[in-house]
Amino acid sequence: MNIGDISLLNGILFEDQCIKCGNRRLSDNIPLCRKCASALRPNLQLFNNDEPYKIYFMCKYNDISGLLIKSFKYHSFIEAGLFMSVILAAGIEQIGKDASITYIPFDRIRRFNRFYNHGQMLAEFTSEITGMNVVHGLLYKKISFITQAKMPVFLRKRRNIRFNSKKIDIKRIIIIDDVVTSGKTITSAMKSIKESNCNMEIIGLCFAGN
Repeated sequence: MNIGDISLLNGILFEDQCIKCGNRRLSDNIPLCRKCASALRPNLQLFNNDEPYKIYFMCKYNDISGLLIKSFKYHSFIEAGLFMSVILAAGIEQIGKDASITYIPFDRIRRFNRFYNHGQMLAEFTSEITGMNVVHGLLYKKISFITQAKMPVFLRKRRNIRFNSKKIDIKRIIIIDDVVTSGKTITSAMKSIKESNCNMEIIGLCFAGN
């Protein structure tokens, strides 16, 4: 167990502690102290890729944003997800709320191995904050036997991620996700939606990015 794991454990067991450093939290609803929260510096930023799709992220991926993502994704720490959704909602205020929200789905194997889809929960939390509609079942991910979590970026870019999408009567949709690294997953999802909904405007919004 490393120092980050110990801090996270303390942050969950002792609810007034920052999950990063163990100091007192900024508030009951924010799992970080003032110093760690200020280091996030949320700001709507455009992810730089070669695809003709707009993908934004709110925070740079660092040890603090990464710890929030991991604590929510792998340790089921719901408060971290709620805090991430507040930041995502701030990004939506700039992008525009005249849209619906969706998320990256799990394939059947990951649905069996995981208790919940963290991307779906982020979308649902963000929906509750913004009042926007969540579209379930827009995307279907084909089975993948290899996870990309620990892949280097150059391999992620080469990986073939396949989605299917259904046709829906919506003009604008925002795909919510936790992190964008290579952009391969969210871009593949956007392409699939566009193939079935050629007139739809599709935007990606992630909590953190490189």
